[in-house]
Amino acid sequence: MLLVLLACTTDALDTVPPVDTAPPVDTAPPVDTAPPADTAADEVCDGVDNDGDGEIDEGFDADGDGHTTCGGDCDDEDAFVHPDAPDVCDGIDNDCSGAIDEEFDSDGDGDSACGSDCDDTDPATSGHLPEVCDGVDNNCDDEVDEGFDADGDGYTTCRGDCDDSSADTYPGAAEVCDGITNDCDGDEVDENADSDGDGQSICDGDCDDAEADSFAGGEEVCDGVDNDCNGETDEREECYGCTASDSYLACTDPRSWEAASEICVFFGYQLVTIEDAEEDGVLSGLVSDKAWIGYNDRSTEGTWEWQSGSTSTYTNWNSSEPNDSGGEDCAELNFGSGGQWNDQSCVAERMFLCER
Repeated sequence: MLLVLLACTTDALDTVPPVDTAPPVDTAPPVDTAPPADTAADEVCDGVDNDGDGEIDEGFDADGDGHTTCGGDCDDEDAFVHPDAPDVCDGIDNDCSGAIDEEFDSDGDGDSACGSDCDDTDPATSGHLPEVCDGVDNNCDDEVDEGFDADGDGYTTCRGDCDDSSADTYPGAAEVCDGITNDCDGDEVDENADSDGDGQSICDGDCDDAEADSFAGGEEVCDGVDNDCNGETDEREECYGCTASDSYLACTDPRSWEAASEICVFFGYQLVTIEDAEEDGVLSGLVSDKAWIGYNDRSTEGTWEWQSGSTSTYTNWNSSEPNDSGGEDCAELNFGSGGQWNDQSCVAERMFLCER
C-alpha cells in the first residue's frame, strides 16, 4: 500500500506545469547626472597658482624672460629688462630698480651720461628732469630756463630780471630816463642816465648821452656833433671854412655841388648867381681855387640855368667849355687865369660860393 501511494504522488507532481515567474519590474530609467563641476579659477597675475595646474602666473610673461609684471618685470616687452637683469649703460632701467644706469650715474640723479644726462656731475641736470628757473639746463635740451623769460629779454627772474614783464629791464640794461630801475641794481632809478658824465642826463635834456660834448645849452663847435642839442650840427659858418663878405659867403672846405648847395641853404644862402663880369671878378677873388657856382644843366642836358631861377644870360666859359666830358652838369669858376668857367662832374669836391 505504501508503494502505490508513492507512485501516485510522483505522477501528480509530474503534471504540475512550471510556474511562469513574472519578469523583473522595469524600474525608472537612470537619471543622467551632471558632470562634475569645474571648480578651477582663472589664472591671474598675482604670484598664486589660481587654476591649480601647478604653474604660477602662466601666460603673463609676454617677453619670455622668466619674469612677469606681477613678479617685478617693469617692461614685459623687453626680455633684457627684468629684476635680475644686469644694469648696463643704455639709458634704460634694465634691472627694474626704478633708477636708470645707476651704476653709471656719477651724480645720483637717476640718469647717466650714456642716457640723457648732459652733466653727470650735477644732480639737477638730466633729460628726465623738468626745467626749473635756476640758470641751469635742467632737462638737457640745450636751453636754459626756457619758459621762464616772459618778456623775451634773455633774462629770467631767477637770473636777476627784476621785472619780467618789461623787455627794457634786466641786469646790465642801459639806464634810461623812464622812472624805472632798468639795470635791476635795486638801488636807484635813472641813476646812470648820465652815461657820458657831462653833468646832464637825458632826463634833463641831454640829446646824446653817449657824447660828453653834447648836452642842452652846450656851445656849438665844429666837431660834427650837435653840441647844444638843438637838432642841428655844426651850425657855424666857420665849421665849413666859410667867411662872410658883404652878401656873399665864401667857403673853402671842398664839398660836392649838392652838399655845397645844402650848406648854403642851411645858413640862409644859395649858390651864387653871377649877373655880370664885374661880379664875376669879385667872386673869383674870394676863393683861391676852383669853386662851385649855381649854374647847372642837371635837369636837361645842354640847358643851363641858375639854381636861384635867375634869367641872367651872363657866362664866362673857358675855351671849348662846356663840353660835358664824362657827364659834367655843374659849373665851376676859376678854371682859367681870368676866372673862366668849366663844366665839371657834380660829385667832385670844390670850394663854393653862396649869396643871400
